[in-house]
Amino acid sequence: MAVFVNGAVGGMQSPLGAQVPGAGEDNFRKAEIIGRRVAEIASEALKSGAALRVERVEYREKSVSVPIANEDLTLARQAGL
Repeated sequence: MAVFVNGAVGGMQSPLGAQVPGAGEDNFRKAEIIGRRVAEIASEALKSGAALRVERVEYREKSVSVPIANEDLTLARQAGL
């Protein structure tokens, strides 16, 4: 079993500029068509893939602090947004 969890990285994970026949721009139908195609590709890859022995699973995390220079963002944070 494999699990992929996409982090919140905004447009970096979007099909920016992708032309999808049968769908307009920026709508659910476009997302649905792309999602189904990705699922088809993943399913085909699983059919031809070989089982691997997993020796270990690791998780690493590191917190970093980045100062906010934007005064509006600072005010929004102070307001609890």
